Formats: sequence, structure tokens, C-alpha cells
Amino acid sequence: MVVARSATVAFTLLGVLAVYAFSSYPTVYQAHAFFHATLTPPLMVAIFFGVFWKKFTPAGLVTTVIGGISLMLLGNRYPLELIAPIAQGTPYDPVHPFTYMAALYNLIVCSGVAVLATLFQSQLKRTANKIKKSAHQHRIMYTMIVFIIFVVVFDIATALFHLSLITFMPTFMLSVLMSGLVALVTTFYVKYNPEAQTLGLTIWSIHQAKEWFKGRKLNEREGENAKVEWKLVETDNEDIINFSKHDMHKMAAEPGDLVYISDTRKYLGGLKSCHTVYGESHNENGVVYIRNLHIGKGLFVKGRILEAEKEM
Repeated sequence: MVVARSATVAFTLLGVLAVYAFSSYPTVYQAHAFFHATLTPPLMVAIFFGVFWKKFTPAGLVTTVIGGISLMLLGNRYPLELIAPIAQGTPYDPVHPFTYMAALYNLIVCSGVAVLATLFQSQLKRTANKIKKSAHQHRIMYTMIVFIIFVVVFDIATALFHLSLITFMPTFMLSVLMSGLVALVTTFYVKYNPEAQTLGLTIWSIHQAKEWFKGRKLNEREGENAKVEWKLVETDNEDIINFSKHDMHKMAAEPGDLVYISDTRKYLGGLKSCHTVYGESHNENGVVYIRNLHIGKGLFVKGRILEAEKEM
């Protein structure tokens, strides 16, 4: 609850500060474009790399968010230095510079810090291990954390209030250094086992994720959909449905497999449907036995044909 309340206060303050950033846009469309150009790149990079890159690490993830956002803020403050080189043919508007090309710049810097933090993971580990052996490890790490917070606050103030306390290059180098320290601090504090902590969460281990979801071995044999009438079984309320042996064979299904059953009227868009589990088979071809809970979830209509599809 303390974390939830603190987060609520923090996000509320960010929302109030965002009014300043968005108030200068003449249309909602332009404000919306700026919002997505700023918010989407770090989220997209973190999710995409996390799913499709085996080597992506927590250090890469945290650096993408904190370091990437810091560099995005600098792009907003120094558009001619950072965004103009990739905005060929796009006119420069001093009030809202490169509103749309900023999205490309943001994507590039977020991807860049993510890739660098991941590729230098072995060096980060060695440095983190050296710090752990030091008698002043906590003092060193706290100093880094304070520096990171200072640079982030400095970048926010620079972007929001268009400050020019120091020139562009030192400001840019501060943000790059801060991004590296974010990766190092994350490597120091986060215990990460790629085999154990990514199993089932990446595209390479999706088979394991499906097995966890199902709770047993997968059945990926190809089968056909079955159209059946339904009968209500009122003796129990177990979350299983029962098909005939013939229909089970047709769907290449076995007891315990997952099944999706729906009203055959396609225009309903799945409004009358539910997911459940195959139970033991019976001998009444073309009929499925369902329970009251399935009628409640699927809103099935008496006399209407249902279509069943084995999922896995």
C-alpha cells in the first residue's frame, strides 16, 4: 500500500508537470503525436528486445527506460543538434521542432542504450564484482545513485524550462555517462539468471509457457472443428465438457486438453463462447454435455448449434 500510494503521488505530480509540456500545442492531434513519440519508444524497445533477444538483460531494460528517457529529453531541448541530422527534408518549427521525426530519434536512442548495455554485460559484471569486493561498496553505489537522480532531474528541468546552464556537449555526455551508471547499478543490485528468469517469457521458450498455462503436456496434433448440439448436465458444476468418442477423434483431442466452444453465428464475434477443458468421452455423437457454469460464461441459447475447437 505504501508503494501504491507513493506511486499515485508521483504519477499525479508527473501529470501536473505534463500540462506545461502539452499546453503549447495548438491541436489535440499534435499533442497526441508528441505523447506517443515520447512514451512509446522505451516501452516498445523494452518489450520487443525482452521477447525476441535472448541476451537482453535487466540492465538493458532499466537503461532503456531511464537512459533512453534522459536522451529523449535532451532531444526535445536540443533538436537542431540531435534530431535535425535524421530529419532530412523536414522543416524546422522553433515552437514545435520535428514533432514527428522526434519519434524516430527517440526510437534510435532507446534502442542504442539497450543494445550497448546488453553487449557490455560481461564488462558490467566484472566492474560490479570489483565494487562488491571493495570495503566502500555501499558508498560507491549510493554516490552513483545520487548522480543518476541529479542528471535525470537536470535533464527534466532543461527540457521543460529550456534551461541552458551548460552547453550541449557536456549535457549530452552527462546523460551518456548516467546511462552507463544505470546499467552498472542495475547489474550490481539485480540477481539475474537468464535460464531460470526468462524461461517461458521469450519467443524461444513459448512452448514451455503454453505447457505452464495448460498445466500438462501439449497436444498439437491437427484436428478439425466439430459442430454439435448441447445438453445440460446438472449433476455437477465441474469445469469440463464431454464430447463423443467420434467427435474427440475428429478434433484429435484428449481428456485434459483445452477447448474453445462458441455459438456458430460468426457475426456475434465470440460474444457467446467460453474456454474450458475436455472431459471423458461418451457415445452420443454430435452432442456435447456442458454445465451451468458454461452457460453462464458462454450465454449459450437453447437449441443453437455450437462449434468446438481444440486449442492445445
